[in-house]
Amino acid sequence: MSSELEADIARYAEAKARETSAEEASSSAKAAPGAMDGVKEAIDTFLLYDFFVILFILAWLVVGVGVRLSKGNGLSYDEPFLGTWLFLWPFLFQPLLGVHMLATLVSPAVGWAAKRGIVSEDAWR
Repeated sequence: MSSELEADIARYAEAKARETSAEEASSSAKAAPGAMDGVKEAIDTFLLYDFFVILFILAWLVVGVGVRLSKGNGLSYDEPFLGTWLFLWPFLFQPLLGVHMLATLVSPAVGWAAKRGIVSEDAWR
């Protein structure tokens, strides 16, 4: 009877050792940052900086409209502050807004794909 008990204890110890080593391997694989994490971090950093640029663009528009309306001629008065903003709108500001919206959609998609394991770590290198 004691030999059966000793054999059971030995099997339990082996199973516990395999389980512990498997948990350590999976936790070290999860802890190691991959290329996908770097891409997501870069997109998030870009979104942060681009957001403040967009706030600056909005403030420029509000100040320009305020200056134009304060002249007493309404919006028909031509002045360089808002005129420069209107000139830069199609060439600089619209692409910045479009890229910001695209990155806002791509960032959660990358995170979702990484959590689901849809894309391998080598896909973004």
